Amino acid sequence: MKLSQEVIRIDYYFDSAIAKVTVESVTLWMALAAITGLMTYTLYRHRKISAPTAILLPILVFYLSFVLTITVFERATSRRAQYELELFWSYRVAAKRRPELLWENFWNVLLFVPIGAMTASILRKRPWLGAVLGVLLSVGIELTQLWLHRGLFEFDDIFHNTVGAVIGVGVYLLVIRSLQYDGPAQSVDEPKGRKGSDSVEGGGER
Repeated sequence: MKLSQEVIRIDYYFDSAIAKVTVESVTLWMALAAITGLMTYTLYRHRKISAPTAILLPILVFYLSFVLTITVFERATSRRAQYELELFWSYRVAAKRRPELLWENFWNVLLFVPIGAMTASILRKRPWLGAVLGVLLSVGIELTQLWLHRGLFEFDDIFHNTVGAVIGVGVYLLVIRSLQYDGPAQSVDEPKGRKGSDSVEGGGER
């Protein structure tokens, strides 16, 4: 019985987010991603960015559009600004009477994992900036909610979003490290150093 209740709670937060997604919004996301794709393809053709970056940027724009839709644009507007300035208030309330708030915290973490991973991959020379951008995005969302009276401004959301972004960066670093151990010793920017590596490898044969 307890397990089924937890599944219902998970479905509630998932369904509440999906319910805010409309055909019009998805069409807009795809249009923004397509425009970004054309721009990144042009930059790639002129060798300004790498192929992975050209692929990831449109995906990131699509995902960010989804995040902004469910957190700001499709939120109901209240008469007054709503805010909760107590850090970790959700855990205190969850322990007393509303355990479902723990699932809300879980989704707030999970929501920013892809953002941290993708931004770290795009900014691979400084992957830690993925966490910084996650914090800035979360703060921007919360301030926009406060300004537009859409949703609850709270430090708990900023904290959990930041944790998600940091986890995303960590996942990216783990994947890169595992690829470096499993494959040949090649850097991500292999085309830039290929000539030098070939000369070193061939030096013993000449």
